[in-house]
Amino acid sequence: MSEHEGWRAALAAADVVVSDLGSLSVYAAAADTPMLLAAGGTSTVAAGSAAAELAATAPRLDPAAPLRPQVDDARAAYDPGRFRGLVDRTVDGPGSSMPRIRSLLYSVLGLSEPDDPVEADPVPCPDPEPSHPAALRVGAVVTGDGVAVSRFPSPGDSSAGSAGLDHWHRTADPERARMSEVDAATILYLPDGPDPADRAARALATWPSARLVAAVTGARSCTVYARGHAPVVLTLDEPVDPLLAASLVHVVRTTRGELRERELLFVGDRRVVVSVDTVRSAGCTTPPSGDCSS
Repeated sequence: MSEHEGWRAALAAADVVVSDLGSLSVYAAAADTPMLLAAGGTSTVAAGSAAAELAATAPRLDPAAPLRPQVDDARAAYDPGRFRGLVDRTVDGPGSSMPRIRSLLYSVLGLSEPDDPVEADPVPCPDPEPSHPAALRVGAVVTGDGVAVSRFPSPGDSSAGSAGLDHWHRTADPERARMSEVDAATILYLPDGPDPADRAARALATWPSARLVAAVTGARSCTVYARGHAPVVLTLDEPVDPLLAASLVHVVRTTRGELRERELLFVGDRRVVVSVDTVRSAGCTTPPSGDCSS
């Protein structure tokens, strides 16, 4: 798929659009989709333009506040048709742009226009290649039932979205993150691949600040290798990123100590049951050195 495609399908499917003051915000208004403007100043916005009107009327994203409540509030408070006047002033002849443009082009070229009607191709379904961010900041809340985990981009404003969160730590992919991010990480993420125990041992030996390594083993599972602990296989009953469970392991071990056979992980409004299976007979039981050869 072209690098210029994908956004139309994302806009059509979006419940809320977070955008700057560019054309995407105007398209979101035309689609009657709730939005949050993430733009800073308006010095580059032309006075009297659709973007200027949106800057004056659309709700703003607060980068220092938690994201999820703002998205939920934007959906709940949205008034359908809110930007109808702006769209009517911006778009002339909705639904007829393609035949108008074709007529103009054939006229300029001095050619006879075909009799066939103009047909628009359907918006192609995007086929993205999902990947985890190279580094993340992770905060958590220990509840009576389990652990609620929230992740944020790194680097970033250290105060962004931090209200009510504790047990902060950093995660990194040692193959893609910057060296400083990997060096500061408590948890290292390894993609699915051969010999995860050996790769985990090498990672722990190479990066002494890391306390554990999480290797993806399936769509809903990962294996966590930690210094001084036998590896544990974590299996989730909900389709969320299994690497979230590595942060649950870290928080539980630093607060309560031992893992139970079933732990609860809260991600947004999801309640995820995490099954914990300790690997005792085969594989690596990583000692403090991180050496799995013994």
